[in-house]
Amino acid sequence: MLLEDLWGNEAKWIVEEVQSAHDVTQMIEVVEHRLLQLLHRSEIYSDQRLQWSMQYIMASQGLLSVRDLAGQLSYNERNVRRIFQKEQGVSPKELLSIIQFQNLLQGLYKGNLTRFTDMDVQYGYYDQSHFIHHFKRFYGLAPNQVFK
Repeated sequence: MLLEDLWGNEAKWIVEEVQSAHDVTQMIEVVEHRLLQLLHRSEIYSDQRLQWSMQYIMASQGLLSVRDLAGQLSYNERNVRRIFQKEQGVSPKELLSIIQFQNLLQGLYKGNLTRFTDMDVQYGYYDQSHFIHHFKRFYGLAPNQVFK
C-alpha cells in the first residue's frame, strides 16, 4: 500500500516537502508537522460525528435504534458502535437507553404521567415488563417501591 492510497494528494505534498528538506532533522520535522495536522483534522471530524450523534439522540429522546442513528449519520452500525465505544466508553444502544430513561424521569418529575401504562407507551417501552426492567436497572428499585 502506498502513502497516496491512505492520504491521497496530501501524500504528494508531504513527499515533496521531505525531498526538499536539507537534512534528516528537517525531514523529521516536516513529517511530524504533517502528521500532527492530519491527527488534528481527524479529531475534529470525530468530534463532529459524535456531536451530530448526540443531537439526533437527544432530539429523538432516546427513541431511536442504532440502525436509524447510523442511517442519519450515513455510517454503518459497526462504525457508530466503534465511535461511541472509543469516545463515550459506552455503546450507542446503552446511551440511547439512558437518554430514554432520563426523559421518563423528567416526565415523572413534571407530573405529566399518572399511570405506568401511559409511561410505557409514551417513552417507547414495548410493554410493562420492559419498562420495569429498565427502571430497576437504572434506578435500582422497582417502580412500585418508589411510587408507594
